[in-house]
Order: sequence, then structure tokens, then C-alpha cells
Amino acid sequence: MAKRVFAVAAHPDDIEIFMGGTLIRLKQAGCELHYMNIANGCCGSAILDAAEIARVRLEEAQTAAASIGAVFHPPLCDDLEIFYEKNLLARLGAIMREVAPDILLTLSPVDYMEDHQNASRLAVSAIFFPQYQKLFHHSAAGAGVSAGDGLPCPAVWQPRPVGAGCAAGAICGH
Repeated sequence: MAKRVFAVAAHPDDIEIFMGGTLIRLKQAGCELHYMNIANGCCGSAILDAAEIARVRLEEAQTAAASIGAVFHPPLCDDLEIFYEKNLLARLGAIMREVAPDILLTLSPVDYMEDHQNASRLAVSAIFFPQYQKLFHHSAAGAGVSAGDGLPCPAVWQPRPVGAGCAAGAICGH
């Protein structure tokens, strides 16, 4: 069975910029890809209004996901509304349980932008959503997280940007 990979970022184009190359390599290795931006990109233009740019950015993100063969998951909130709070965590946690990834790709928790930091925190926390907290424990090394009852637990990667090859095609969609 193919490993399931879930890329979770803040805004449309973050996945392509920060994870595109890694996702393409994982697809080539036979992995099933899932793609999600937590925010809709509504602050992504100085020319278009929020509703119009959110529509444009949604189409771009869907095209980018399709270009790498990823299952697209729609955004949950507007830009600058990615807060580490219970409601957003619960919504992302529900999606995380549906996807049930073996590998989670997300942004660095140390970043210049709060939306990026919070997206990372939410994605990592959603893997260990409250109903499952008592089941999981971390290894001393921080890698190889295991579940007390033998349930699989995904690896969490925060890849470095790759700007070559096929990733450029996904980025060009924006």
C-alpha cells in the first residue's frame, strides 16, 4: 500500500514554494499526495478585492495540486485568520483523521510570518488531536514517534524549498 502524504501550509503557493520538489519526489516514489492551504489567499493582491483574489487563488491552488497528482482539500479561513485556537484545530484535526497521513509536510514553526508559524503548529497538533493524545508518546530522538497501542503515527517533515524541475511547473500556476 502506498504511503499517504499530506502537505499542509498557510497560503496558496506556500506548498509549491516550500514543498513542491519534495512532493514530486514522493509522488515518483509511489506515494499518494494530499494538498491543503489553511487560508484562502484573500490578501494576495493589491489590485483585486478579497473575494475575487480568493477565487483566483483557489483556482490556482486546485490547478497546482492537480499538476502533481494531489488530492485537493479546500481552505478553512481567510488570510491573517490562522490562529492557534480550538475551533480551527478541531476542523483541521477532522480532515487530518480523514486523510490519515503516513507523512506530514508542513512549514517551519520558525518563520517571519505568523500565519506560517500557526499553520505549522496547527498541522503538527492536528496529527496528535486531543482524542488521541493519550495514545502517543515520542521517542527520545524525536523521530520515530510511536503509538502506545501500535497505531501508525506519521513522520513530520518540514522540507527545504526546491526550485528546480517539475516544481517550477506547479509554482508557475500562481
